[in-house]
Formats: sequence, C-alpha cells, structure tokens
Amino acid sequence: MAGEKTEKATLKKRRDAKKEGDVHKSIEVSNAFSLLVITLLVGVYLSHAGTSLVLFLQSSLYITEIEVVFDFRKYLKLFFDTAGVFMIALLAMGLLTNYMQVGFLFTSKKLKPDLKKMNPIEGLKRIFSKKTLFELFKNLGKMALIILLSYSALNKAMLEFSYLSFYEILPALHKALSVMISILTSILIGLATLAVIDFIYQWFDYEKKMKMTKQEVKDEFKNTEGDPQIKSFIKSRQRMIARRRMMHAVPTADAIITNPTHIAIAIKYKHKKDTAPIVVAKGQGLIAEKIKQIAKENNIYIVENKPLARILFKKAEIGDFIPYEHYKAVAEILAYVYNIKNKKEQGDQN
Repeated sequence: MAGEKTEKATLKKRRDAKKEGDVHKSIEVSNAFSLLVITLLVGVYLSHAGTSLVLFLQSSLYITEIEVVFDFRKYLKLFFDTAGVFMIALLAMGLLTNYMQVGFLFTSKKLKPDLKKMNPIEGLKRIFSKKTLFELFKNLGKMALIILLSYSALNKAMLEFSYLSFYEILPALHKALSVMISILTSILIGLATLAVIDFIYQWFDYEKKMKMTKQEVKDEFKNTEGDPQIKSFIKSRQRMIARRRMMHAVPTADAIITNPTHIAIAIKYKHKKDTAPIVVAKGQGLIAEKIKQIAKENNIYIVENKPLARILFKKAEIGDFIPYEHYKAVAEILAYVYNIKNKKEQGDQN
C-alpha cells in the first residue's frame, strides 16, 4: 500500500523527534542502575553507619549528658552525610543512564500545554492503547517479581534470622545487613533482566513508530534538498571523503611535483598500462604539506618545478591524465626520477 510505513526514519526525522523530546529510552534501565547504586552503598555506608550508631547507644550508658548531646550531634551529622551520599549517587546515576541512552538532551516542548491531551476521546485512546497496556502489565509483572524474589531471599534467610537473638548487637546488625544485600542482589538480577527485555521492546516500538512512508521520504528530500545547511553539510562530507581517498592514493605515485611550499601534485605512470601520466593527488597549503609528508614516509621523490606545479594544479583534475601540452615536462621529471631510482638500485646491488 502507498500509505504503509515501510521506510526507516531519516536522520532529519530523528533529529526533529529528539528536539521534541521524543527519544528511545527505557525507564527500567535507569531503575536497574539505581538499584545497583543502592546495593553498593548499603554494603559500604550502612554497615559503617550502623556500627557507629550501636557504639553510640552503648557508650551513652556510661557517659555524661553533655557528652551524649555532643555524640548525638556527631552521629546525626553522620546520618545526614550518609543520606546525602545516597541522594547524590542516585542523582548522578540517573543523569548518567539518561545520557547513555539518549545523549545530552534538554527540551521544554514536553512541558508546554497541549490542548489535544485535554480531549477526553484522545485520553481514552491513550488509556487503552497498546503502549499503556504494556506498561500496566509490565509494572504488575515487576511488582510480582520483586515480591517473589524478596520472599524467596527472606525464606532462605529465615533460619539465619532465628539465630540472631544469640548474637551480640554488632554481629546481629552485620548479619541483618548481609541478608538485606542478598535480597537487593536478587531483586537487582530480576530488574536487570527486565531492563534488557524492556530496552529491546522500547527500541523496536520506537523504530516502528518512527517509520515513514515512501512518499514522506520523497517529500522530505524535496524540502531539504534546497536547504543551504544540508547542502553545505553534504558538500563538506563529500570533500572529506574525497580528500581521504586522495591521501590513500599518494603512496602509489612515482613523483611529487612541488611549488615547493604551497602546491604539491602527485603523478603516477605505469609503463604499458597507462597511456599517459595520471594525477592521483593534488593540494595546496596544509594539504600540500600532508601530501609531501606521506611521500617522504613512502620514499617517493619530490621534485621542485614551480611553473609546472602551478599549471597542473589549475588545469589537471584528480584521476585525470595530465594535459597533452605538458607531457614533455612531466616526462622529463619522471625520467629524472627513474634514473635516480635505477642508480640507487645498482648501488645497493654493488
């Protein structure tokens, strides 16, 4: 069908969607990473804070009222410091997971009032939409999973809990924290699995939603073809690719003709294969310097000839034969280069 969305979303549509705040993101990934942070912090900070609290309660039985007040302030500060670490770590992890999924994104368009959302019919459609139903069943499943995993971990720890009354207060506290970490780890494994499934589903759902009809792709191309920014970007990209390809061809050259400082022309000629010498690369300024640098690295001879370098730079295009009227001048340079090569080879053999 003509109106069927079969084409992948274009780069422009994806950029426009991102500006609107419409991106592929899974909240379950953020939840899983947040729980990972909580689990790690419980093991590191709560153990220390709990030990400090127990020591405070024990010491308060033997110290004066003034010392109790002083120690209470100290441990109250410890409590707020620990809570602050939790909050900062969770905030940082939330920002990090969001950046990992969608990159840097700030948009106020999602905050603007939308009259369509106030339409009761549209509201009912959203309530009974496939996405809303999926989120409902996902949250119910997540809740059931957390309850099941928590119950399973607690059930395994019941025997250990029954012996806590025989422990002193500090070992008992550490044992309780160990059980808590075990429960959190079980839940973390379950949520991590759910996060992977949800991330994959959200990606497929987003890609499906972003698909375009063939006509939409054609219309977008027509609209953007005349856009100066798009044209500039395409030309810049084409120049970069052509320059990279040209630099890769420099090692195949037989000689580099230079200005000597501003212009460099790379010439290649294979006897019985090429009907005439070919320009494989040319450039001026920094590009000329790069050509000469590659030539030196590959032991390609660099010959200075200002008039010839200038005229070839103006008249000869990359990949083309040199103009007929300059055959003689280029042939003399190639003959000079071949002569030096032959003498060097003979010297090496001797």
